[in-house]
Amino acid sequence: MVEFHYIRLANEIEGRVASGHIAIGERLPSLRRVQKQKRLSLSTVYQAYVELENRGVIEARNKSGFYVRAQIKKLLPLPAAGHFFLKPLKVKVNTLAGVLQNLFDHPEMIPFSAAIPGPELLPVKQLSRMAREIGATYLLKAGGTGYGSPTGQPELQRQIARHLDWYDGFSGEEIIVTGGCMDAINLCLRAVASPGDIILVESPTFLCYLQLIEDLNMRVLELPADPVHGLDLDVLARTVEEHDVRAVLLNSNFPNPLGYRVAGEKKREMVRMICGRGIPVIEDDIYGELYFGETRPTTLKQYDEQGLVLYCSSFSKTVLPDLRVGWVVPGRFKEKVKRLKFNALIATPKLNQMIGSVEKERP
Repeated sequence: MVEFHYIRLANEIEGRVASGHIAIGERLPSLRRVQKQKRLSLSTVYQAYVELENRGVIEARNKSGFYVRAQIKKLLPLPAAGHFFLKPLKVKVNTLAGVLQNLFDHPEMIPFSAAIPGPELLPVKQLSRMAREIGATYLLKAGGTGYGSPTGQPELQRQIARHLDWYDGFSGEEIIVTGGCMDAINLCLRAVASPGDIILVESPTFLCYLQLIEDLNMRVLELPADPVHGLDLDVLARTVEEHDVRAVLLNSNFPNPLGYRVAGEKKREMVRMICGRGIPVIEDDIYGELYFGETRPTTLKQYDEQGLVLYCSSFSKTVLPDLRVGWVVPGRFKEKVKRLKFNALIATPKLNQMIGSVEKERP
């Protein structure tokens, strides 16, 4: 295999950094100096430095040159997927969750596990202005003092439908607006399962999933997940065949805590495997917008041909956590989810929905 000159030079410099011959923070020789020393073209030396930048070995400083960055001495190995006996269990995590919540309330605690975006990353000023403008006219509008529809404000439903343009044939009428993503998941669990039923989740999984399952007096069946590839399809197929699984609760795009992404074809196969047995899938896609690259990752819902995937998400990670506006596309369970929401909440606050709708209209 041919090794390009710039790669050879980059490897040489990286080796000198690794051996300590070039110290952390040390300025590298100028491009022209290296050009003369190595008798290479200026573009080759520049390419080598760019390659080292991409590897995270050096960094460019404005009008100063290239410097060696601090290096992580050793990467920790990725944890392997667990191996344990698959057995439905009663969940008992709420006591522990309460202790953790008390810790999170401490002013000096930074709750990394909560995935709360920093205020500087959110459109706080725009939302503040929107809240003032909408609030000033809200009560003057017809219906401003009444209850809204259990399914949500039509303007917001249409905006969400436009936003979810990856789902062909999608309309706002299929959406039910909720009080956040966890509210959507709660409604879905109650719509598709009953106390004592088995809910399949990956392990490790999001703590709040387990809290909901415990509160609803359901049982959990934990399937070990790989931190890179997620669930093993063979183990998944065997599990849904051997156990009376009533629903599967999954996040296939960067789930908390593992953060992997399931490939598109694997998602298609998972939906075929689970929904083919008539088992509903509750899909949490709260992190689907937080991707790197130009193309949004696909969802399980995109491969749903039977209306058995209940798709849940919200504004919490991209607009404002405290807005408490989420949504579910419940498929064939729409009427039951709608009834459950009405009985518990009647409707999601219209003022919050209007703020979310205006925010979604922004380019």
